[in-house]
Amino acid sequence: MNLGLLLLRLLLAALLFGHGTQKLFGWFGGAGLAGTAAVFDRWGFVPARRMVLVAAAAELGPVSPVFAGARRLARHLAARPHHPSTSSTRAMRPHADAPHQTPRADPRRSGRQDLTGVASVAAGLLTPGGCAVAVGTMTVAAVATAPNGFWAQQGGCEAPFWYGAVAAVLAFTGPGTWSLDHALGLTQLGGHAWGFAASAVGLAAAAVPLIARSRVLSARTTPASTTR
Repeated sequence: MNLGLLLLRLLLAALLFGHGTQKLFGWFGGAGLAGTAAVFDRWGFVPARRMVLVAAAAELGPVSPVFAGARRLARHLAARPHHPSTSSTRAMRPHADAPHQTPRADPRRSGRQDLTGVASVAAGLLTPGGCAVAVGTMTVAAVATAPNGFWAQQGGCEAPFWYGAVAAVLAFTGPGTWSLDHALGLTQLGGHAWGFAASAVGLAAAAVPLIARSRVLSARTTPASTTR
């Protein structure tokens, strides 16, 4: 059982690594930074380029020290001032002049939370907290892709739903004895109470960016509807 829990944590981290490199480098058939930013913008997650960078850093950073350089690069690029007047930004964000300045969650803060969450799940350290972050992150992704249906071949929410479900299950089971929680004597971090708490906190946290996204999408559609 303990070996199974370790493999489950590492498998989840490996899958997140794959998604991160798809976003940032275009590996494994991914769209890369520009292509993914266009998708994020269409979904209503703005500023799109920075959101892609912090999402990729969240998925890549905790997996291996080898990718620490990629994480630092992503943080550096995300910290650069945003100039919506540049042609590249306009090409990537067709709604640059649209009311995308609607109040939104700070993407850098969410990136730091994601880094903490994925690292926590992979290492089995303060596992319920890391699971809560993973549940929240995957809930946001699942809601964004839900209009396409459930199954992955239709572009639906199957993959983020599964990742979030795995994280929730780990909050109930605990990380097992082959984890930093066990090594540090934090063996009580598991069970029904922690599982329900991690799931509830994750879902509540997901509401913040989803509400901001809803406002962005509403602001984009309102001018079109009023002119009819």
